[in-house]
Amino acid sequence: MTTQFISIKINEHLNKLFKTEGKDYVIYCDTDSAYISLDFIVEKLKLTDKNQILKVLIKAMEKDIVPFINSSCKILADRLNAFELTTEVKLEKICDKVIFKGKKRYILNVLYDEGVYHHKPELKVTGMETVRSNTPTIARKALEDCFEILMNDDNEKLFAYIAKFREEFSKMPLEVIGRPSGVKGLDTYYDNRTLYKKATPMHVRASLVYNEMLDRYKLTDKFQPIINFDKIKICYLKMPNPFHENIIAIKEEIPLVLDISRYIDYHQQFEAVFLKPLRDLCSVIGWNVERIDTLEDMFSEVI
Repeated sequence: MTTQFISIKINEHLNKLFKTEGKDYVIYCDTDSAYISLDFIVEKLKLTDKNQILKVLIKAMEKDIVPFINSSCKILADRLNAFELTTEVKLEKICDKVIFKGKKRYILNVLYDEGVYHHKPELKVTGMETVRSNTPTIARKALEDCFEILMNDDNEKLFAYIAKFREEFSKMPLEVIGRPSGVKGLDTYYDNRTLYKKATPMHVRASLVYNEMLDRYKLTDKFQPIINFDKIKICYLKMPNPFHENIIAIKEEIPLVLDISRYIDYHQQFEAVFLKPLRDLCSVIGWNVERIDTLEDMFSEVI
């Protein structure tokens, strides 16, 4: 309630200050924070030097906006007959670029962070695949590199990076590119006739397929089957294959006799753990992850 009240007050104040009408200067709110766009000041003063921009914005925040917000907190406390005013806001970060993917999912290109100036912008990533445990480490690192490109370079640089990483990815073993996951519910979804029931979650199905292969190849005396609460890695497989499934899970060591690496679907795995989350993010800012040829491109050499 406090954050919503403050957001309304900030918009009222900045619309009055900048002589605009109905403009939303608060572009995003989180649990205890509000993100304010001050492009208007930068454009009005025709500022281009980042150090100068920071000085102006810090001054505007500390001399006007932060005191105004705190006075608004006092108004709310009085309205609610609060026993004591304990709410206070402060300037936390200044960013030159941000990408909001959704609620609690965003990337900030931070130039200033609670008194610390960053000569090179520092990325702060919240809720994206780079901070999720079910993204392979190699894909996390590549996504971080791509986020840097999104903030500081152009779409052509991204194309080049993706092409290079795709080539490297296609030579990596399953242990590296497999999607990490925990697993439970193996008994719940197991079916002794069809192996797994309808609507079985993907990670459970992949684990049951692996266990079935250990039984089929009589490897249970050498390799432990996957059990509930195990940590596994999941990988897509090309069809047809001896497992008759398009996905399989592994534990620490892969039985060589299964020859799983021969059937890895690198294209689908690359799409799932890296390209799809990157494509979803790029769509927010109008970028592509692959070049799209137009008729003009096709006939440009002829023309």
